[in-house]
Amino acid sequence: MWWITAGRIHGVRSDEPRDRVITPTGPATTWLGYDAPREALLWVAGGTLQAMPESGGAVGRWRGCTGSCAAAFATSDDATFGSSPTR
Repeated sequence: MWWITAGRIHGVRSDEPRDRVITPTGPATTWLGYDAPREALLWVAGGTLQAMPESGGAVGRWRGCTGSCAAAFATSDDATFGSSPTR
C-alpha cells in the first residue's frame, strides 16, 4: 500500500508492515497510481508523469505535460487515469 504525505511516497508491505519512505515527490504531487503490467508506481508532480519500479530503483520521467496533467494517459493494458479521456 502506498500514499503521499508531505511530498514523499510512503509504503508498507505485507512482509514488512512498517511505514517507510519510498521516494520524495515534491509538494506539487497531484496523483499516485500503480501500473500492474510494468509493476511500477506512477505519480504526477510538477507537470510530469514519473515512475519507479515497485522493487525500487531509479525514478524515471515518462511524460511531460505542456498544459494541465489532468488529461488522461493510456496504459499498456488500455486503462486510463486522470480525467475522462478524449479518444
